[in-house]
Amino acid sequence: MTAAPGWYPDPGTRAFLRWWDGIQWTPYTQPFPMAPPPPQPFPMAPPPVPSPQPPPQPQPMQAKEGWRARQQAVAAESRQMQQEPGISSWEAAKRQVAASSEGYGQVSEYGSAYGSEYGVVGDAQVANAGSSAALPAEPLKRPRVPALPPRSKRLARRWTMLAGVGILVVAAVVAGVILVPRLWHGAWVTQAPVSQQPASGGGQPTSPTATAPAVVASVLAAGSEHTCRLTAAGTVQCWGWNGFGQLGDGTTTDRSTPVNVVGLGEGVTALSANGYHTCALTSSGAVKCWGDNDNGQLGDGTTESRSTPVDVVGLSSGVRALAAGYEHTCAVTTGGAVKCWGANESGQLGDGTTTSRTTPVGVQGLTAGVQSVVAGGDFSGGHSCALTTTGAVSCWGNDGSGQLGDGNTVNRSTPVTVTGLASNVRALTAGYEHTCALTAAGAALCWGYNGFGILGNGTTDAQAAVVAVTGLGSGVQAVSAGGWHTCAVTSGGAVLCWGGNSSGELGDGTTSDRNTPVAVAGLGSGVQVVQAGSEHTCALTTAGAELCWGNNESGQLGNGTTTGSGTPSTVVG
Repeated sequence: MTAAPGWYPDPGTRAFLRWWDGIQWTPYTQPFPMAPPPPQPFPMAPPPVPSPQPPPQPQPMQAKEGWRARQQAVAAESRQMQQEPGISSWEAAKRQVAASSEGYGQVSEYGSAYGSEYGVVGDAQVANAGSSAALPAEPLKRPRVPALPPRSKRLARRWTMLAGVGILVVAAVVAGVILVPRLWHGAWVTQAPVSQQPASGGGQPTSPTATAPAVVASVLAAGSEHTCRLTAAGTVQCWGWNGFGQLGDGTTTDRSTPVNVVGLGEGVTALSANGYHTCALTSSGAVKCWGDNDNGQLGDGTTESRSTPVDVVGLSSGVRALAAGYEHTCAVTTGGAVKCWGANESGQLGDGTTTSRTTPVGVQGLTAGVQSVVAGGDFSGGHSCALTTTGAVSCWGNDGSGQLGDGNTVNRSTPVTVTGLASNVRALTAGYEHTCALTAAGAALCWGYNGFGILGNGTTDAQAAVVAVTGLGSGVQAVSAGGWHTCAVTSGGAVLCWGGNSSGELGDGTTSDRNTPVAVAGLGSGVQVVQAGSEHTCALTTAGAELCWGNNESGQLGNGTTTGSGTPSTVVG
């Protein structure tokens, strides 16, 4: 075997060739022997080597040059031994190896310290490239470059890392399963005050102090985390979360007690709140809105949130009813037509499209004959329903849970008739994903999403058709659908609630969900209005007292605290 001219083998190959037959390598052009020479007895000990004198500690560049000098000295020593008479190439190789082996510890450490920087890699190469006579007595103190762990160790570390990641993922999933339903549905409820807790033996809690507030309300409206009231004087006050300015006081500061809405001194006849915005109807038939406006739900032609009321474009007069949905709003004109504006991803504006609008558009097919409208929905989409003067109900928008009541779950961008409700309906209410109606006979009916039992029919199965609320086939005066719960006022003035109750919004002193109606503690009579928010509920008594219960993280109960209550507490101010 012959090497090509000009080819210079690497240090390891050169050492191997010297070991084999002592062939000089500059460049290596001689034929490779077919077989090694006969083995010779290896000496028991290497020839004595003079003790080296330690040179001055080299700097990096000096070490580099010194290393090259040592390489050259080794090559010269090898050639000299090969030229000595009577010494075979095999004997010369053995002497060289013995000399190198004697200082191997120093060579190995020295080479490891400087090899990676000066192009010499590995202890074996360093040992074969230098001799003990040319090395310093002490190795240079430079950190050793750590070697790559064996494959088995790398695999072990990799599996350890994967196992750690797996544990974190499992922990996150478990935490999500436990926490998300609570965070989604409401915070844990702090124990109610002692005066409102059930008496020993399972009796009903004592009634909260019903001291009439300084401002007597005639209308209540509850949004996701805020509440508003219309006073007898026609002014508006709000309290609770104010992140989008939905309290209307010109700030975004949360309030745990009522504050006045700027610019609405008097003359307001109706209120509606949902999601994170609020709207008011004035005595002149004008509509004003404030709060969140990401989808144009304020109707002022922009998507800029407002902390004070703004006029809805085109509705400065001629409106007789309004309803705020989660991210859209609707109104009924004095002529009985329905107009809507805001988010429209599910067709909740009813104009035959899914295009959001920042100003009102007419609902197809409802240009006359409508007496009231309701709007519901959540971040997954909204829906709207209208009650005609003949007592018929039609709905449009998101139908993912059957909340349109037409027997299927297909979204509609124009109104469809609710099956079985072509007449005899007196009032409507819409929650996040369910809808309820009050018949002329005083029966409560619901349809749509039924998680937590919010339809009140004794199950938790969604219903795309109307079902009766258990125990409320008659004698109901009003119904209000909240986010995940529903409440009703009976003709005797008692309040009953059902559905989700993780924040105590059912008012029965517990946090247990109910799929049939339960009585609100202390409100067995004397109530005229009930309003269900996302996770809280408020009521107005015939004496003018306002009571709220449920989630209070943002002060939406209006009692001056942010402590939740599982039973009614009085709104202050």
